[in-house]
Amino acid sequence: GINAEYGGLIKIKSPPAYLASYLLNPETRFYYDNSLKESRLLQTVNENVKLYYTAFQTKKCLVNYNVDICNLTVHRSEGDTHIAGWCSVPPHKNTTVETGVPTIWLHYSGFVIKPGFMPDHSPCSDVHCIFQVRSPSHV
Repeated sequence: GINAEYGGLIKIKSPPAYLASYLLNPETRFYYDNSLKESRLLQTVNENVKLYYTAFQTKKCLVNYNVDICNLTVHRSEGDTHIAGWCSVPPHKNTTVETGVPTIWLHYSGFVIKPGFMPDHSPCSDVHCIFQVRSPSHV
């Protein structure tokens, strides 16, 4: 299984507000995540707190594996700073794509996007992120 943790700073030549809206929109996630199979909103708690179901197809040694996740997404903006966090929650009713699809767990993950500068002093977004993922042993 995968027990991975990733943290770091990524500089992206895009305004913070646009980048935050792009990363938080499940419809645009298909453009930058080729393992994404399905993403749908299950429940809106309020404007900034939502429950999503997401299914992925990963490949390991030429074998495809399906996994899914049910996660709570929280975000807020303060001026040009955008904060988003995710954590897994127990599977929601009617969320699996297939019976027996293993569920991965996202532990206290998220990002902070704020204005920054590239080495050549051109404006960009600084994305500070941390992701902690736990998956079943066969994935």
